[in-house]
Amino acid sequence: MFRPRNLQLDSESEHTMEEDSLSVDVNTEGLRFRKIDLEIGKEGITNYSTGVSLALNPAEIETGQVIGHGSSGVVFAARHIPSDTLIALKSINIYERDRRKQLENDLKALDDFSCPYLVSYYGAFFSEGVVKVCMELMEVGSTRRIVNALAGRPEPVLPEEILYCIAKPILLGLNYLHREKHMVHRDIKPENLLINSKGQVKLSDFGICRELANSAALCNSFVGTFTYMSPERIFRSSYAYPGDIWSFGLVLMELLKGEYPYSKASTFLEMVETLQREPPPFLPSNGLYSPELVDFLSRCLQAVPEQRASCEELLNHPWMQRYKGVHIDFLGWLKGVLL
Repeated sequence: MFRPRNLQLDSESEHTMEEDSLSVDVNTEGLRFRKIDLEIGKEGITNYSTGVSLALNPAEIETGQVIGHGSSGVVFAARHIPSDTLIALKSINIYERDRRKQLENDLKALDDFSCPYLVSYYGAFFSEGVVKVCMELMEVGSTRRIVNALAGRPEPVLPEEILYCIAKPILLGLNYLHREKHMVHRDIKPENLLINSKGQVKLSDFGICRELANSAALCNSFVGTFTYMSPERIFRSSYAYPGDIWSFGLVLMELLKGEYPYSKASTFLEMVETLQREPPPFLPSNGLYSPELVDFLSRCLQAVPEQRASCEELLNHPWMQRYKGVHIDFLGWLKGVLL
């Protein structure tokens, strides 16, 4: 989309931000992440490890209205003027410590993520203490719109074949993160499952992804949206890939029912009490849902993480296989519900 060229930026920093293993040098011309040897300037990004540069002229970006808020910043609708391409522009204040850490993962996504089920990153530039990250625009919005539009309808709120159209690409995106990148997303929720005007569903917001040193490694940090956190995360135990599967299962349950499946918890302590008091959500075997879907969700929503299915196991589950090769007019269904 944007033509790369080399950048020459002032390397003398005015101050350095140090935290944990991440250090960021900042001056009036841009910022440099020493840990990943990457620099963001006023006209784009240079990766000194690979020698690859990605130019982005801010004058060629026309910014529109606010369309959302991600875990690491405000998102605007925008247009790349030379190519007349609509994009999303995330604005991140790098003087906030948490935002800098999240930005590092956004930059990793820009640098080496290649998966059609993840929202694409195009480039970034620096302007007056703010980094603007250019991403693929998902015009329809998030699956939260579907939940809100169908809330209050009799169960099942969402047809199973439509749920499949959402579940499959998200599982494929998670499988890529888990198997190829050894990363835990850590913030699966309706707001981070985005849909474009072609009816494609993609996983977004990698600002709090955590890379695992190896497939057996465990995370211990505490980030994400607490209402979708797995029990092991809520109770401050180590967690890994199964934590994403729990969150994925909760989102599917919410789409099916038109409401969050647990009792409302407005604080973290209330969520702790809810998980202590209530069993994992499950679909009733009363004929409203197919036995295959009942089993599929039960494989996601096991309280013990080791008992949850992996992405690969879920992709091969009979409920997923029953729709393989079946034509489903997901986009037509969306238009009927959201327009």
